[in-house]
Amino acid sequence: MYSKHRIIFIKLKKQNAMATVKARGQVTIVDLNDAKQVQLLMDIKYPVQMYNPDIKVFTPNFGSDNNVVTPKVYVTGNGTNLVSKLTALIYKVGDTLVNAGQTSGQYSAAAISAGGALTIKGNITGNSLPIKIAAVYHDDETGQDTHLEAQGFVAKTANAGALFQVILTQPKGNSFDASNNVNTLTAEAKCYRGGTQDTDGITYKWYSLNLKTQTWELLSQGIATAAGVSTLTVKASDVLNVQTFKCEAQDGTDRSEAIVTFEDRTDPYSVELFSPTGLQIKNGQGSTALCARVYRGAEKIEDEATATKKFTYTWTKFDKNGNKSNFAGTTSAQKTGNPLIVAATDIDAKATFYCEVSI
Repeated sequence: MYSKHRIIFIKLKKQNAMATVKARGQVTIVDLNDAKQVQLLMDIKYPVQMYNPDIKVFTPNFGSDNNVVTPKVYVTGNGTNLVSKLTALIYKVGDTLVNAGQTSGQYSAAAISAGGALTIKGNITGNSLPIKIAAVYHDDETGQDTHLEAQGFVAKTANAGALFQVILTQPKGNSFDASNNVNTLTAEAKCYRGGTQDTDGITYKWYSLNLKTQTWELLSQGIATAAGVSTLTVKASDVLNVQTFKCEAQDGTDRSEAIVTFEDRTDPYSVELFSPTGLQIKNGQGSTALCARVYRGAEKIEDEATATKKFTYTWTKFDKNGNKSNFAGTTSAQKTGNPLIVAATDIDAKATFYCEVSI
């Protein structure tokens, strides 16, 4: 069967006296059973390629500096990349199909046993390069196969003349997990004008997104800037399962910014958000339920059906524009409880619900 869902993994941190935040999640999930939840992700080395039509230069040039797409497979409660458990893996790159272990033109996919990464050896000819991954995950315990999909793209920006732009890359990837055994991850910021790197007179600022307030907070630590390149170093303790950072670069009156998101898959606790009644409300009628399940490793320790709950579930609502929005009939953008009942009057086109689990 197809399993289309997202699982947000959450770190639990102990604090003194006050209520301790135990988990966070942002719901984009639909799943109707209690089977293990499997998620397929892709990590793209260069999500953006610049092109200067005046001098016909690509930056980076994928012919000499290949782009790499790395597939990652995670199961609820397990921080290990389980791509080796796939029994099938195929990429659709533009209109080209590439099976694991095969090469087609400028695209080459490693065997599943070697990680299944896709290597892109040619520059983008259109406005973007769409990438789709289809895979089959085999569960050794149940003997069941789960069909997985992931989609992404590499964007191309045409920077004629002296257009100023900052580009972020993640040399060690964007996730802490039990497979890579890294203590820190980095985001590297470089600036370009018309596809040519600019290192003179640039100032950088880095920010961390406060997920609860949806505001950017200026960072003062973990930043090193030299020779016009700025590097942000992130520790696992800086990432509460999912954390987004922003880099702002300025050269005189020219300003550019870019964002990057890191994940921590090694956290001992996780929260899984889902809706047994679906994530759509039609014609402004009815309601739906959002539920949270808390795991410690692979063990589920509390869910919406638990009679006496030890965790507090605080839900924050954000409207279609990403701004905090009060629940219908209230003066607050927050509610507590598990499950959360969402009425049609709470939705104006769409809404996002952020769940924080504390004890």
